[in-house]
Amino acid sequence: MAIRQAGTKQWTEARAQAAIAEWAASGLSGRDYARANGIDHQRLFWWRRRFEASKKSSMPALVPVVATATTLGPALVVTIGRCCFEVHQIDDVSAAWVVAVANGASR
Repeated sequence: MAIRQAGTKQWTEARAQAAIAEWAASGLSGRDYARANGIDHQRLFWWRRRFEASKKSSMPALVPVVATATTLGPALVVTIGRCCFEVHQIDDVSAAWVVAVANGASR
């Protein structure tokens, strides 16, 4: 499916995603793909940068974590500012839960 540029009409996000996916599958350089499909290569690269930036911004933030041994057994200690979270039953919580708690505490 060729994604041809129609004048200066703006692309929708869906149209841009289709073009980026087709470009990746083609194995061509960005300039060669754009030329073959009548697309301004700068438009193609702009959308790719936009999608990469949105992926990075949706990634969870990393926080310092210290694993220690206590009389209660191994513990996971997460400190954010003045808040300190201790998890003593590490097998009972997922990494996603720890990240969610940490992100909530840092707001």
